[in-house]
Amino acid sequence: MSKLLSSNGSHNLLSYLELFRYWAKELLYAFYDITYKSTYTLQTPITLENIYVSEIGIKVYLNKIKFGEQRDDNLDYHLHLESNMLKMYATLLI
Repeated sequence: MSKLLSSNGSHNLLSYLELFRYWAKELLYAFYDITYKSTYTLQTPITLENIYVSEIGIKVYLNKIKFGEQRDDNLDYHLHLESNMLKMYATLLI
């Protein structure tokens, strides 16, 4: 995705565009799945370098994500994880 945005001469998609809203929704689903369905920690934050778009733009997927050890099951850790995932998601959209 970073190559796609930089080839347009800008690193921003306008939030009122349908494509931006669609990609934001797809990324939210991916972040939800990692937060609630994965049992492993992330070694590095998710950035634009990890986001890929299919040739026709309807499929957004994450790739080259480095996972670490298994996560803890306690509530404090889960709340911390949710907070970090939300920050990463917001950083990608800004």
